[in-house]
Amino acid sequence: MFVSYSLLAVMLIGVYILGLITTPFLFYVILKTPTRLQKSTQSHSTNF
Repeated sequence: MFVSYSLLAVMLIGVYILGLITTPFLFYVILKTPTRLQKSTQSHSTNF
């Protein structure tokens, strides 16, 4: 029983660390893409 509980704890900690690493990256990508699109449209408008 103890071994299974420790394995479960290690898995939960691993998932938690993965979430901590991937969540800010996903937020960064989601926040960067609209600004990039806005910049491209602004550059096009200034070219015309």
